[in-house]
Amino acid sequence: MKQSILLLALSLMTLTLTACSSENNTHSSNTPTVAGSNTEYPSGDYIGMTVPQAQAKAKAEGVPFRITMADGEAFAVTMDYRIGRINAEVENGVVVSYTVEGQEAVVPDKETYNQDSWKTMIADSCTSYFDGCNNCTRAEGSTMAACTEKFCNAYQKPECLDAQAMNPDEVTAPSRGRKISYQCDGGNKFTVSFDEYVSGDSIMKLQADQLMFSDTQTRTATIMNRKVSASGEKYESAEGLVFWSKGTTAMVMQGEEDVYENCEQV
Repeated sequence: MKQSILLLALSLMTLTLTACSSENNTHSSNTPTVAGSNTEYPSGDYIGMTVPQAQAKAKAEGVPFRITMADGEAFAVTMDYRIGRINAEVENGVVVSYTVEGQEAVVPDKETYNQDSWKTMIADSCTSYFDGCNNCTRAEGSTMAACTEKFCNAYQKPECLDAQAMNPDEVTAPSRGRKISYQCDGGNKFTVSFDEYVSGDSIMKLQADQLMFSDTQTRTATIMNRKVSASGEKYESAEGLVFWSKGTTAMVMQGEEDVYENCEQV
């Protein structure tokens, strides 16, 4: 009798162990890949894919996918942390960068430039060039250049503009450009150029409502745009430098402060 009971107990234990083993195997195969510490990260690159393509790829790989920024606009997202989840940035419906929670950011290689990049990218023989932010002109072989004074948060690729500049040999006399010189109190001097600005052998074309203000004291050249004025002619740079003329007289201001006063054409 005891032997029969023992055999029955062993049989029940065997059945229980077999059922547990089967249950564990089934749970393992259905467990999402993003849960727990055994996360399987995405196997490929999502950059360059459209949103539907990236979503389909993430679904096939068993990882969550969400967009955190589109065309420069940040989306409101939950602050929970899920290992393996893809957070994508999108421009024009295409993934341009993404991060995988639990991994470092994945971003495309991109060449960057700064205010000094032009020094190694622009040849000394170039007399008219874009420094990544402003247009500059200089005499051939000169280390000093006259540049516009626009502020830039990010610099672009510098390039020589000689091929785009006018050829001085093609300029017929008289030149269409107009240049006026002024002398002010304290012996200060400056010139303003209309239609075109000449520096050495280079010529920069100006728009009809622009002038180039050349400061003799600071040796800088600044593009100014015409502003509405009740009296005389008023031009202002992007930095707030103002040239105001009436007849043969003029003055220069920075905001509300006078820079050059009692200026007369010479």
